[in-house]
Amino acid sequence: MRAVLSLNLMAAVILFACNASAENPGAAMANGMSRGLINCATCPAEIPRYIMLDTSENPYAGPFTGLFKGTISTVFRAVFGALDIASFGLIPEKETAYAKFKMAPFIWDDYWLSPEEDSPELPPKNRVWLFW
Repeated sequence: MRAVLSLNLMAAVILFACNASAENPGAAMANGMSRGLINCATCPAEIPRYIMLDTSENPYAGPFTGLFKGTISTVFRAVFGALDIASFGLIPEKETAYAKFKMAPFIWDDYWLSPEEDSPELPPKNRVWLFW
């Protein structure tokens, strides 16, 4: 009886968290879980990304500042990925840590070179850097 009650309570919490207006909560859960797994797996790529980015802006101090920024961003991306996994992707898209910190949801969606040298599809004024 206790197990049935706890399963019902858990199902009610999950359904409540899915938001009744969501068209497909299963797809939102799959998207959030996969984003979390991908970000946990690719978070070490933040270090070379920031080294490349900072070196393209300042060839002398760039490798050192890029290593520092990349390490911090690696920790942030890993924590955000773990939050996605722990929440089963049920946090609404506008409420995620990526949106709050103005961080791209996947590492390949962010700049790898300075905004002037990167792709024209992402205008520089629409992007906000995570720290600097």
